[in-house]
Amino acid sequence: MRLRLASLLARSACACGLAAPLAALPRPPQAEPVGEDELERGLRAHPYLAKIQLERVERAPFLFLVQRATGASPTRAADYVEKVAPALAGTLRVFEQGIAAPNGLARRAGSERFGVLVLSSMGEFEKYLRATKSTWHPDAAVGYDRALGACVLFDPATGEQRPWPERVRSARHALVHACQVTWYAGEGAPRFENWVLEGMAEGLASTLADPAVLRIDFNSLRWLVADTQAPPSSFAHLRTIGELFQVGEAAKVDAYLRAQTPRELAPLRVTQNPQAFLRQATLFFAFLWSEENGRHRPALVAFLGDALRGLGTAPKFLERFQPTGAAELENAFLAWALREHKNAFPLERVDAEKAMQALLRGEAAGFSSPLPELDLSDAAPEERLALAIYELTAGAEAEAVRTLDALAKAELEPELHERVERERRRLACWRELRDAYLAELAASKGTLSFVHEGKSYQARVLSFCLDPAAGAGGDVVLEKNRSGQERFAAGALDALALAQEMRPQGTETDWARLVPYALRGDARTKRLLKDDQGESGALLRDALEDYPARLRLGQVLARLQALAKAPTPRERNAAEALLAEVRALRVEGADFEAVQRLEPVLLAKARSWLEAEVALLAPEELFGAKFEKLAGERVCLSYSFDDPRELDDFSTGLYPGLVAETLPAITTADEPFRVEGGELVALGKVGLHTRFELGAPLSVHYRMGYNDTQAPGDAALFFYLGLADDRAEHFVAGINFRTLLIVDSDKIDQVSGKQFPLELGAVYDLEMRHDGAKVFLHCQDQEVSVAAGGRKGGALFLRAHTTHPVRLTELVIEGNLLPASFPLLRRARVERELARF
Repeated sequence: MRLRLASLLARSACACGLAAPLAALPRPPQAEPVGEDELERGLRAHPYLAKIQLERVERAPFLFLVQRATGASPTRAADYVEKVAPALAGTLRVFEQGIAAPNGLARRAGSERFGVLVLSSMGEFEKYLRATKSTWHPDAAVGYDRALGACVLFDPATGEQRPWPERVRSARHALVHACQVTWYAGEGAPRFENWVLEGMAEGLASTLADPAVLRIDFNSLRWLVADTQAPPSSFAHLRTIGELFQVGEAAKVDAYLRAQTPRELAPLRVTQNPQAFLRQATLFFAFLWSEENGRHRPALVAFLGDALRGLGTAPKFLERFQPTGAAELENAFLAWALREHKNAFPLERVDAEKAMQALLRGEAAGFSSPLPELDLSDAAPEERLALAIYELTAGAEAEAVRTLDALAKAELEPELHERVERERRRLACWRELRDAYLAELAASKGTLSFVHEGKSYQARVLSFCLDPAAGAGGDVVLEKNRSGQERFAAGALDALALAQEMRPQGTETDWARLVPYALRGDARTKRLLKDDQGESGALLRDALEDYPARLRLGQVLARLQALAKAPTPRERNAAEALLAEVRALRVEGADFEAVQRLEPVLLAKARSWLEAEVALLAPEELFGAKFEKLAGERVCLSYSFDDPRELDDFSTGLYPGLVAETLPAITTADEPFRVEGGELVALGKVGLHTRFELGAPLSVHYRMGYNDTQAPGDAALFFYLGLADDRAEHFVAGINFRTLLIVDSDKIDQVSGKQFPLELGAVYDLEMRHDGAKVFLHCQDQEVSVAAGGRKGGALFLRAHTTHPVRLTELVIEGNLLPASFPLLRRARVERELARF
């Protein structure tokens, strides 16, 4: 098919030149040895390294500190350095010249040398880890000591030696982490656990002679491809690009899966989630670095610069790889993995179709949404205390009492235990004073002021019934009143309003009347409370120093609880209110561990509520185009290109890929399709693909031309408008003004009409019609046609390959709207809205 299409269009693909390999670049200048520095001074205070003997070997820019060992060769340290130093120098050269320099990153001050600590055995390495309470990469068996700024390795001094590739890999892995610190330009220190930095470290830990050529770990590749063969393992062990960023690091995979696993796959019974995450991160890095002679490497290097500035986010990643989208990169990655697997394991059978679907999610994979749960059952004691304190201000006294009583019975740190008991004493004293006041009102048939549903009311108190089980609190019974409520729990009444009506009794517990003032942050608290060494002074100090932070945390937790209890919205305003609350919580509670911990669940909740909201949209509300309902299932979609939202009906990407092989090479910078001045304009190699599908009979009327802007070199003018596309590169397309091309599963054909003088700057009226049997292209009073074959309906696409800007001033589409359009449009709407979170 590809050869036939190439011959039809008589075009040949041109290969792009590649930059010189990094291994050929000159070595960096060698630094002169220096005396003792901060590294060596830090060794003397180190909890483990200060107790062992280290032999110092200078090999600028490295300082090797090799542990002495009984029975080891006298030349052990020198021999080790002689072998390992060149390997490290090569990796340093790759990082400095291939990543740091192109991104304009500078070394951090004081990082002229790289410390390399080499311990004498795996046992000594484990002792180091225990002494420093450190963790290490489970496969590389290396560490990086942030306090010393040094790589930590081990190399057996006696007995069986580690294989040379394993020694090189470990040393280079540690050095890449050291380089990440040395050239890090963000705030604080980089998180090595991040998939980008960990994938870089393991990817650049090449065991080959040329450190710029990545060696694929074929065992990892074998695992990854095996994971693509069944939906449970695909979802458990493989992450989309968006998920790589959302999860962030291996330790957070399990929490992500608890919140995101589709109903059909729950519960997942898997055991290698963290290892699989690191495995994919490394292979994905290798793919982006090496695939097709490194065609993605410039974008990857630019993004690594972003990551080393602390800006390694998903939007920045997608921005760097434009116009290639996430789905296109994911598909290319899976295809690369299959090719490499076939080369390594030619006899192993793999279902390629299943493998290429391994990163599909949701309806595209045949799964429904997960059942997200906002679960605060694992809240820390400090969080539970904060929530209880907030509940006291929000009329949820019974819940607060239960929480405080449970905390009092828990095993807590002494300071926190005392803080819980202090709050329980205050609450008991306040409830005693309040209950006495309510009992007095009941005895005198006094009037109680209260608030119900935001409105203020007054009513006489008929009785106050204490709760004998609780020993305090109870129900207040009121006369009939305009609120319609005649019975309230004492704890649900506005405590501050009650406190303001109560008068001092001259007792030792009078201070407790001011507890609601302190809890509510009332400005009178400081004036009314005595600053003594008793309960009054303690309440005053907490009001000023303790309550504000706890109440802020408690309020956030209470809002999380409210979201957890929210039902699926059945009206759009209810969905919008819930979504607004999620947005607000993620901003206002961003510094709280609870919000950070529940971030995946919050986003899952947001997704489910967005899906509910979008499901309520009428068909016309799903389109950016002007939507007109015609007879039956027919619709008319009009694009006047006066609103950027019209492009919401399309996805971006170079589709179909098949035609790329037939087009001449161009060097014009790509300018994706955009709405500008009432036109749809584009330049270079760009494309759009509709999120909806239409069936015949259908027609597409459009006005199109090329600007006369002069471009350097030979002109290339190609514009494709495709219809009846099955999203698998079978379609009928009009090429420019007089050519029709059909690519079907069993047929390729092309017809062209008569040439006519093309005037740059002019706009031409064109129309494509599909009557169910044939497709027609009409322009300049001439028409060509081609048999449609099996192409009866599908998506539409626009594809430009041009050195002169292409412009469309109008696009009007009529056809039968196919049912597959609505899930596509609704899903795209959800993803668009989620991107704004």
